[in-house]
Amino acid sequence: MTKRTLRVLAFAILLGLASVVLAGKEENTGPAKKSTIIDMLVNEFKTKNEKINAVHLQDIRWASSSKVTGYILIARGYREEQKGFEGNWDDELFGFFAVDQRLSRILKTIDIVPTPRWNDYWYKVEGQATWDEVTIEGVDGYGSTKTKKYDLKTVPWPGFIAPNK
Repeated sequence: MTKRTLRVLAFAILLGLASVVLAGKEENTGPAKKSTIIDMLVNEFKTKNEKINAVHLQDIRWASSSKVTGYILIARGYREEQKGFEGNWDDELFGFFAVDQRLSRILKTIDIVPTPRWNDYWYKVEGQATWDEVTIEGVDGYGSTKTKKYDLKTVPWPGFIAPNK
């Protein structure tokens, strides 16, 4: 198994455990349902395309600084009922997110981009991720790659004040 596969598998297990814990708490607290990270991701994708109703997690990478710790998460949002390309590239979106260390909330939506190649593309975090900078690598089915570098220092983080440099 590759490192990427192990990270995604570990993340899926954590989400499953979190769902079980949340489900147990919901029974005791009444009918109010707590949102899971998957629900939050679907809602973020819906800001770009209301038809998005399914999410697959592609990669997760630990990121930290002196003040904040958590994960950089890459997810794919798509229309579950759609079986092939129907002329709208926004029917398959990729999102890059910063999430807290408990995987319970999205701290920041870094970017949401349409697919460059329908159902034949994926992204991964390249190298070390920090709260200052993250490099995302896109790969298509033919093995060609393209990188996107995001400078996270220039965008304010909710609930986080960057130290003076």
